[in-house]
Amino acid sequence: MTPERQAASPEPEAARPRDTVASYGLSRPELADVHQALERVYGSQTPALWTMLLARAKLTGHETDQASLERLLAVLQAVDPVAALCAASVTVRATAFDHLSAVHVIIRTADSAGSVE
Repeated sequence: MTPERQAASPEPEAARPRDTVASYGLSRPELADVHQALERVYGSQTPALWTMLLARAKLTGHETDQASLERLLAVLQAVDPVAALCAASVTVRATAFDHLSAVHVIIRTADSAGSVE
């Protein structure tokens, strides 16, 4: 998580459950989601592109942490304009998930305290 996003979060990332908004069918994007997005756009060129991205980002492709996703997205951003759009779309999805998770926690906390009718 970038320092700006950490500062904007109402609680530390570790304190937020990964599936906070899973009941709404939402999940935080992971490397596998980036790979799937690339497959839809690049088709048969995806394996070579994926290998290059992982090498440049110094990842194995099995990481699940947010820092690894952000490293991969930074590398993807620099590949070409289409790849940059893929990176931007995953970034928007991750940011939306983080914000919705934070709001969900606030609402759930307020509800359990009896302040939401």
